[in-house]
Amino acid sequence: MAHLEKSLDELSCLAGERPSSEDELGEALSRATSLLAEIKDDYASAAQPDSRKLEESLTGIERMLDDAMRVVMTPADLESMESGIESQLKPYKRHMDKAVFAQTRNNLLRKQMRERFGIPRLSLFFL
Repeated sequence: MAHLEKSLDELSCLAGERPSSEDELGEALSRATSLLAEIKDDYASAAQPDSRKLEESLTGIERMLDDAMRVVMTPADLESMESGIESQLKPYKRHMDKAVFAQTRNNLLRKQMRERFGIPRLSLFFL
């Protein structure tokens, strides 16, 4: 529960700094804040909270935020990030299955975007 409260506080601050009318990320932050507040209230009042359902909801919010971050990034910044990731993973590429390599590359890109915009992980697996 503390994780949800901390994430909600962080997202609320970010949403305040980036109005929903500014761009897709501002809108997604505002929406994520509302959804997370609802989830927190539902989870707190549930007789038997369902952690699987909670994780699915948090993953959906993260996906929405990931998509919004990608939209607001300039093509040059996105290309620069992707290029840096490719360089970082180059020594491992031939030792990895194509699907695993692609997933690793995507995970690193999302991580760097979250760091750039200051967006926290919501998943229960990142407590």
